[in-house]
Amino acid sequence: LPILAGFLWLGVGRGLSPVKTLADGLASRSADDLEPIHPDGTASEIRPLVTALNGLFARVDDAREHERQFLSYAAHELRTPLAGLKTQAEIATRATDETMRGAALARIGEAVDRSSRLVRQLLALGEAEATGTTTLVPTDIGRLLEPLLKDQAERLAAKEGVLELGEGLACFAMPVHPALLSLAMRNLVENAVAHSPSGATVRV
Repeated sequence: LPILAGFLWLGVGRGLSPVKTLADGLASRSADDLEPIHPDGTASEIRPLVTALNGLFARVDDAREHERQFLSYAAHELRTPLAGLKTQAEIATRATDETMRGAALARIGEAVDRSSRLVRQLLALGEAEATGTTTLVPTDIGRLLEPLLKDQAERLAAKEGVLELGEGLACFAMPVHPALLSLAMRNLVENAVAHSPSGATVRV
């Protein structure tokens, strides 16, 4: 019996040694190391485990990359309204005329409202991408875009340009995801305004 127990102990130890090697390798990894485990040299019994772990590493890496892209996108989207808020705050601080100060403060209130709406849209975008589903809502495109592009019209007006919404948009409705369409159109028109020469007309 002691000899049999010794053989069993050796056999179980040798059988579990690939699992121990895999566990030691995972324990020595840093939290940022999501490289796949090479299945070469691993026992055939634990290769399904290695394949499952590699799949998990790939999904975690994709999720982290998506998070980095979303944070970068959110920072880019918020940069413009925050810059506008700073400009209007400086105007209100330096203004000696009460009318000018009141107009600057009113614009600050409008900018805060637009920034709050943008934050809600970004949260909706993040939720839509996280769940992989988008609910399409019948939307009046003209009514959606008119307040959304007001700040872009003001930016273009500062360059003596004009932002026009096509007449057909007033009666154009289609099923869309409002938050996603708003962000897409805002980026599109913002780029058009930024790259337009003085006195240009941007037409949607």
